[in-house]
Amino acid sequence: MLLHRFSTMRYHGNGKIRKYILEMSNIVSKLKTLKTELPAELFIYFVLNSLPPQFKEERMKQERTESAHMVYTSKGHGKRKKFEPVKDDAAKGPTQKKHAKVEDTCFF
Repeated sequence: MLLHRFSTMRYHGNGKIRKYILEMSNIVSKLKTLKTELPAELFIYFVLNSLPPQFKEERMKQERTESAHMVYTSKGHGKRKKFEPVKDDAAKGPTQKKHAKVEDTCFF
């Protein structure tokens, strides 16, 4: 009964969206006490699909907007370093390692 109620819930614009999502979250908590757990991804999926199309359209608009970020660097620290690509030795299979000569050195 709870799972059916949760999966068929729809937000119709009555009341605040936060209260609606909290109600859905409370149902999930009740299901959890009945040993029927829903993964977080599934909960998010149901919440997003229960919203009217105008919320989805607004979300898509927000994702498409471009933003500029201001970056501050102090003098001399803004130079880019060249990075060498990482060699993937694991893809080549097992290899024999050469043992380097280790010297005992005291740094104190």
